[in-house]
Amino acid sequence: MLVIGPRTLPRTELVYIAFRLACLDTRERLELALQLDLCPERNFGFLTEVPFLRNVPAQVQLDLLTDTWSRHLTPIPEPATLLDESVIYAACEAAARLIRLEAEVARRFLCRGPIECGSELTPPLADNLQRLQTSVVQQGLFLLLSQFQDIPPMEAVPLKEVHGLTDEASECLFDVLGRWYVSPSILSRTNGLLTRVETEQLGSLLTAARCAQHLI
Repeated sequence: MLVIGPRTLPRTELVYIAFRLACLDTRERLELALQLDLCPERNFGFLTEVPFLRNVPAQVQLDLLTDTWSRHLTPIPEPATLLDESVIYAACEAAARLIRLEAEVARRFLCRGPIECGSELTPPLADNLQRLQTSVVQQGLFLLLSQFQDIPPMEAVPLKEVHGLTDEASECLFDVLGRWYVSPSILSRTNGLLTRVETEQLGSLLTAARCAQHLI
């Protein structure tokens, strides 16, 4: 389980909805981009909700999402990183937006999942998703990082210290910016999020996108 400050990310249907909608919407967009042979640098995917991470390739976004999801399911408490917080925040925001703007697409994604959802896909559910991320990810330091990019490094240091944004804590965010390939274990981390068929389809998509060297 992921611990953020004094709180633990709850194992609720709401969290499942956020992660599943963010995952499948990003996967579908990646599939469409591959079919249309769009520029690989084109910005799309749930992590575009975090300005500093908007250039992370869609397949890497899926890798990060499944990693956070799998550690959320483990019984052992584990402190969440700023990257985990970014994923949680962006998943909730992206899912809320999808429910508000494309409820039928959201319904299609959820009705085929490994978990039967009883929530109605209405604006109140979108509100609950946003309340979830604000209650769990309270500080949102990852949202501040992009604001410091246009400030000279020596001037940015004291400002970061004021907000408690250390280089050590933010290193995980910088590390993903240059990634293209996904982790070999990405498919093994989809348990409880994707069905077996969906996992196989994801593997085929990642192979076709030439961003998976080996998958287990």
